Amino acid sequence: MASSSLILSSTAIDGYPLLHTTDDWDNWRDSWGNWLVFFVLSLWPQPIGNLVRRSTNGLTIDWPFWIVVGAMHQVGGGVLIASSKVIQDQFETRKGGWAVIGHENLGLFGLILPLHAMVLGLTTLVQTNLLPPRSSKLSKTSSVLIWLCVAASVASLIAIPLTSKRQLSTDGDGWWQWVDLINTYNTIAVVASLFKFIPQILSNHRRQSTQGFSMLQVGLDAMCWIIFLSIDITTNRPSASKSALWSLTAIMIGGVVGDGVLIWQWWTYRGNRVKVSRQQMMMDGKVGEETPLLAKGSRVYV
Repeated sequence: MASSSLILSSTAIDGYPLLHTTDDWDNWRDSWGNWLVFFVLSLWPQPIGNLVRRSTNGLTIDWPFWIVVGAMHQVGGGVLIASSKVIQDQFETRKGGWAVIGHENLGLFGLILPLHAMVLGLTTLVQTNLLPPRSSKLSKTSSVLIWLCVAASVASLIAIPLTSKRQLSTDGDGWWQWVDLINTYNTIAVVASLFKFIPQILSNHRRQSTQGFSMLQVGLDAMCWIIFLSIDITTNRPSASKSALWSLTAIMIGGVVGDGVLIWQWWTYRGNRVKVSRQQMMMDGKVGEETPLLAKGSRVYV
């Protein structure tokens, strides 16, 4: 859930004050803290399941990789805005961009939550290299996309001194400022949070099974996004905030769709799980290698 950094400040956006004509807006913002527990919990089942099964078979390396990429960019943006008065002033002046961190929520949404996601994502990523079948190769699409993300980050950083009013100044006084670099980082985090679904969905389709991929994490993540989206739809936002938060709504919809497809695959391929498990155990020569966490009989709950 890379988009957790997208909560905006309650002060002016693009020069227009947020008018709290009702309590809806405050309730919408306050409700995040109540339901983020689902997001926090959703990151635990996969690494725990891998450890219990002593295998990462069924899990693409792309899934934890993009969790880490998204979290790293969120933390990078959070550290920049927390450590620089110049960037904070730029933020207050421009409220720039559709994916900027609201620094009043920086501690939670810009640092704590993405650091939590980074640690668990790295744990799962290491498991894919240490546990059978020891996969370390990204999909071709992920390989291309990560280089595009690197290029975008480097270009955004170089543009700051190149567009400065003073020659090669790093004060960010040109048309491309430090706050734009943070926007770039958060845009990459948004892309990562949405793209991570695609390689896993394609892998499940090729295998005709979701065995080895934690569906408990998907259920918790889906519950989180469904709650957020329902609150978002039924909330009367101030008009000045609507354009700035459209990306957040897109992330919610993307999360619901991605999780929905994974749940549909789990239900559709449920008859293939025992067959795939037995084939894998025969290949590995180890009984119990694919015993999933919280399994009962032939039904898989994670």
